[in-house]
Amino acid sequence: MIGHLQSRKINIVAEHFDEYHSLDRLKTAVRLNQILKMINKTMPVFLEINIGNEDSKSGWNSENGKLSDQLLKDLEVIQTLSQLKVDGLMALPPISENPEESRPYFVRLRYMLEKLNDNYGYSLHHLSMGTSIDYPIAIEEGATFVRIGTALTGPRI
Repeated sequence: MIGHLQSRKINIVAEHFDEYHSLDRLKTAVRLNQILKMINKTMPVFLEINIGNEDSKSGWNSENGKLSDQLLKDLEVIQTLSQLKVDGLMALPPISENPEESRPYFVRLRYMLEKLNDNYGYSLHHLSMGTSIDYPIAIEEGATFVRIGTALTGPRI
């Protein structure tokens, strides 16, 4: 599952999905963990980073790849939730027709993952970044998951 999760739909994700790639706030993590506990299920999650600090996007803000104090504080709590396993970070850079303009954002996200692992002792393995427009660059910059729906199914009607 990718996308902002409204609180009334957390049950659906818990019951019907195996991974959640856009965990964007602590409150959702806590509620998702409670539901997963009730159904005896664990779920890998990716933390969504608002890498471009866009008002239209969810997630933890990042200024030029800097780990925010709020992200570090919330991640400490999320790591203690028994049913969630933080596997990586996810981001969508600002939309651009030029794929090369996404590269700095992908570099920043990779840097953040490396910092979390090297300086804070986490063991995050995945970067979910890149879409049909810019996935080759995302892969060059370390993406382990890309979202290529439009390239497979064509544009939305």
